[in-house]
Amino acid sequence: MSKSKFQFQPEPRLFNASQVASRLGKGETWLYDHLAQLTAQGFPARDPLLGGWDAKAIERWWDKRSDMSEPEAANDNVFKEWLENWKDEED
Repeated sequence: MSKSKFQFQPEPRLFNASQVASRLGKGETWLYDHLAQLTAQGFPARDPLLGGWDAKAIERWWDKRSDMSEPEAANDNVFKEWLENWKDEED
């Protein structure tokens, strides 16, 4: 008897309308009723080729909306400071 190999099951990144609505804590009807308003506020568009919404893009949109994301320049400064400190320790 042979063991079956583990099958890689990636976390879904593409959401359908029902999943998007659920993630937003709303119903699918609400989503479609407010989609134009959401899009005007930077909500990610549905990918026509893949037929869904990018879950990570939705999270980034939500983080920006909640002022939870840091500007890229701030992240660059943190890295530069760490790198300078690391170089000083090596010398």
